[in-house]
Amino acid sequence: MTLNAYKSLAMKDELDVVLLSMDRSPVAFHDALLQTPFLAVPFQRREIVQDLWKRYDVKTIPTLIFVDANGDVVEREGRRFIENNYTDLRKVWGHLAPSLSPLSGPESAMP
Repeated sequence: MTLNAYKSLAMKDELDVVLLSMDRSPVAFHDALLQTPFLAVPFQRREIVQDLWKRYDVKTIPTLIFVDANGDVVEREGRRFIENNYTDLRKVWGHLAPSLSPLSGPESAMP
């Protein structure tokens, strides 16, 4: 997800990105966090990361999967979807928002 797309979509506090790092050391994990504004599962909680990888059937990195507040998949091919539509954030939001909140919409999320 591009940083600009993330900032635009997250501006209404309707979207969070959570990093599930597969870094092999705490230093690498810390360095990766310094490069993003995203939330992250702590390095020490690798069992959570592994559980989520299994739950969402993650096969490659990087992977971007959009899920709703209940953990249900909204968009499995999130990375491809953002790459193909990053210039039209209204389309992105229109695809994601119905699963996030009944009051959400492109008008409420866009400047």
